Amino acid sequence: MVEKLGEVRAKGYVASGNVESLILVFPVPKGDDICLVYNGSSSGLNDAVWAPWFSLPTVESHLRAVDSDTFMADNDVGEMFLNFMMDVRMRPYAGVDLITLFPEELVMDGLTLHVRWNRLFMGFGPSLYLTTRDMMRVEPKLKGGRHVPSNVFRWEYVILNLPGDADYAPSMPRVYKVQEDGTMASDMFIYMDDFRTTGPSREECWQGAQQVGSRLS
Repeated sequence: MVEKLGEVRAKGYVASGNVESLILVFPVPKGDDICLVYNGSSSGLNDAVWAPWFSLPTVESHLRAVDSDTFMADNDVGEMFLNFMMDVRMRPYAGVDLITLFPEELVMDGLTLHVRWNRLFMGFGPSLYLTTRDMMRVEPKLKGGRHVPSNVFRWEYVILNLPGDADYAPSMPRVYKVQEDGTMASDMFIYMDDFRTTGPSREECWQGAQQVGSRLS
């Protein structure tokens, strides 16, 4: 826990400032490591905030861009929530008590060692919605213009492959995008911190993953 908290302190994700309320911190197993959860529920913070319902892609969404020749890749966003700033009005209520983990930093008895979150954290109710919303806002930038010839995510038109059509093909998706030559177009689907890219060839799939990763960075 000292190592994990030391990292977020060094990066400025938590910092000193006015603290009105503290949140509970505890570790959960993650493979051979641990993941720290900052529990905004026990302090009452999550009861005071709200986030709307929102949708995410499903496996069926992903399969719209997949046929027997498709290659797929995955870009994993590191420190997903921590890439996004917390509203300044919320920061005083997202304090963390460091006294038991960093007692050597106290210069005298009776002092407190409190920091507060500057970034969205795991355990804050709206984090899932806020990060997904902002990723949706950058999605057009990641994909680029669909009519740009050099763009790996280019596409010309949408195919509706519906049951009852004379040329209905059961092995193909019901709805999918194609390039000018009729090849299924490259695409991308965002599952929280996983950016799943597809491509009609190994090279185009790699180009899509490289484009998404570079623009995200």
